[in-house]
Amino acid sequence: MRRAPLPKPGPETVRLRSQGGFRARRTAAWRLGEWLLPPDRLVFYQADRRLFDLPLDKIVATTPEQAKFILVRKPVLRVTYADPRKAKPQDIWLIAADVSRWAEALRQAGAVAETNPERRPPAGICTELPTYEIHDEARALLVVATVPNLKRETLRAEADGRQLRLTAETARGPYDMCIALPCGVLPQPVDLTIANDVLSTRLTKVAWRQP
Repeated sequence: MRRAPLPKPGPETVRLRSQGGFRARRTAAWRLGEWLLPPDRLVFYQADRRLFDLPLDKIVATTPEQAKFILVRKPVLRVTYADPRKAKPQDIWLIAADVSRWAEALRQAGAVAETNPERRPPAGICTELPTYEIHDEARALLVVATVPNLKRETLRAEADGRQLRLTAETARGPYDMCIALPCGVLPQPVDLTIANDVLSTRLTKVAWRQP
């Protein structure tokens, strides 16, 4: 249920909003952005692009789960919904700093109750979301992101249009993060710098392609 880009709802019409991640399939990469809950919809944005838009009356179930996010397993919310174009119910996954708050907000907004009891994260597991910043430097974008417990030689980066994807194989499992970019960049090799678990890279804008 993806829609064409639309302006974000104003704050006066939103019940709940927070930074988080969206996954359309169990094996898909997480996309980072912002979740919003207007009165009758569940919506996910990357920058100003609306990637997911679901009427609340289509939700069949919400189920707390644990799923791998970056390097560790974290609490997520599986949202099962009816799609008239599909024969079977479909699933998406939501992650935010407080998943239980989103589950409660969906119940209060009229979505059906959870099908499974809430499962607490294991002791010692951090539930904070990774952070990143994008700085516009006229001819390039400077991307700075947290990449805990990774070494430079294990990390791979790919710039594809308006997205930067970071992947790695680690002893604790796969690392996979997609960062939406505010403009197009050149699909060239990405030079990465990592220091104290912080990654930085400069991506040349398409508009500044050299002749």
